[in-house]
Amino acid sequence: MEKKKKKKLTYRRLLQLFAKSDKRYDEKLAKERQERDEKLEKERQLREQEFALSKQEAEQRKKEYDEQLVKERQLREQEFALRKKEYDEKLEKESQLRDEQLVKERQEREQREKEFNEKMSKMFSITDKKIGEITNTLGKFAQEMVAPKLTELFQKRGLQIQTIAHNIFGVKDNKKFYEIDLLLVGPQVVVIVEVKTKLSVEYVNDHLERLDKIEEIAPNLGNLSGKVIYGAVAGIIIEQDADRYAYKKGLFVVRQNGNLVEISNDENFVPKEWRSEY
Repeated sequence: MEKKKKKKLTYRRLLQLFAKSDKRYDEKLAKERQERDEKLEKERQLREQEFALSKQEAEQRKKEYDEQLVKERQLREQEFALRKKEYDEKLEKESQLRDEQLVKERQEREQREKEFNEKMSKMFSITDKKIGEITNTLGKFAQEMVAPKLTELFQKRGLQIQTIAHNIFGVKDNKKFYEIDLLLVGPQVVVIVEVKTKLSVEYVNDHLERLDKIEEIAPNLGNLSGKVIYGAVAGIIIEQDADRYAYKKGLFVVRQNGNLVEISNDENFVPKEWRSEY
């Protein structure tokens, strides 16, 4: 059998072989590329479908969530309205109770005030009666015990007294400036006497201020011009060493001794002198 003759591999033949091989390779690549593109396209379409489905599900979930929020808000509003109604009713009830309590307390307070005013009215009546008794006692002490003896008592002290006047006033700027219980007037001297049921240091100081005022403004009765003015205090009861205080301030002290009155200043006493400026 005659053997086939082998073709001689020439450069041209080699190029043809390479070209044929490249063609097959390019066809294979093109086919693979087409298959890959088709696969990618299918995957893309699948993803788009999944995305569309996911978007639809998301929109559905959002819709359901919004509807749930609306329902919950409506429930909260209904619950709030119910609680507000209950709270308003409670407040109204409490307000009514407070008003009733206030009315009751006001009525009780008015009743207590009425009872208190009645008690105070009775007390004031008793107090006024006692003050009247004290005033009467003071007036009796001044008129029946002190005044009749003062002329004699001061004459023993070398002071000549001619007249005695009760409840004399001094006026300044159309207003009462001072008041004098007893005004003793003599040719050269005047004695201003303040009479108290209980003589205290405070009353002594008040009388000293009164004497300073008398220096400035003349009383409505009695001529004090050019006369020496002396001061005296009288009391049924002497408090807080008021007699010693008055003594040191240059005032005569008239006090009760049993059924009599006396000037308690000793022989060494030097009375203070006031002189009128009018």
